[in-house]
Amino acid sequence: MTLSQRERNKRDKQARILAAARDAFRAHGFDGTTLKQIASDAGIGHGTLFLYAPTKEALLVQVFKSELGKLIVQSFADMPPVDIRSQLHHMFGIFIEAHAQDPELFRPFLREVMAVSGPHISEVKAFVQD
Repeated sequence: MTLSQRERNKRDKQARILAAARDAFRAHGFDGTTLKQIASDAGIGHGTLFLYAPTKEALLVQVFKSELGKLIVQSFADMPPVDIRSQLHHMFGIFIEAHAQDPELFRPFLREVMAVSGPHISEVKAFVQD
């Protein structure tokens, strides 16, 4: 399937936003990061960012859906074909290792996901259930 120029631009912009947010959260933490800073780093207008993420919490959820999604795919790709205990140990081990290697990125997500409420809670629950 060939994407239109508009769709390619939209995906490129989304990727730049996620990369800028990921880098800002790592460098400045969740509280020290502003949406204005992320928009500037992504090379887009502040108002445009709101079309992709209406709040900083929504953007954090998007970043971690992307990051955790990769880890989930990895954990299932090399899942040991033994008992459930070994499989759970394997899966959670990947998440623990990722947190240990990149605490600046994972720490705010864990803190914020525990306190997420309002419209973002349904998105977080849906991601976890998937």
